[in-house]
Amino acid sequence: MTDMNPVEFEPTEKCRFWQEQINQQLHSKLSQAQFCEQHGLKLNQFTYWKYKHGKKAADKDITFVSVPMASFRAPAASSRAALHLLTDAGHRIEVYPGFDPATLKQLIAALQVP
Repeated sequence: MTDMNPVEFEPTEKCRFWQEQINQQLHSKLSQAQFCEQHGLKLNQFTYWKYKHGKKAADKDITFVSVPMASFRAPAASSRAALHLLTDAGHRIEVYPGFDPATLKQLIAALQVP
């Protein structure tokens, strides 16, 4: 990171700066805390901008993805998901016994598209 303080940036430059940091962290194998520590960023500022950019993206475009299914049985009310996945973007995926791995892979790929 340069010696520039992100607070001194113009609003549009500040937004671009934080979007770049968010994209770099998403493509790294680091947690948010590790990324911020390595890049000299404040975790609370990173979290704020990630939320702000995520909200803007959510307000701007909503993309629906068609997921082909041979058949579907809703899980019984008492059954519990065998696996819970929570993405960095806040998406929660519940995987039940008998899931189709190819469909799960397609769903995860679709959620990673910027």
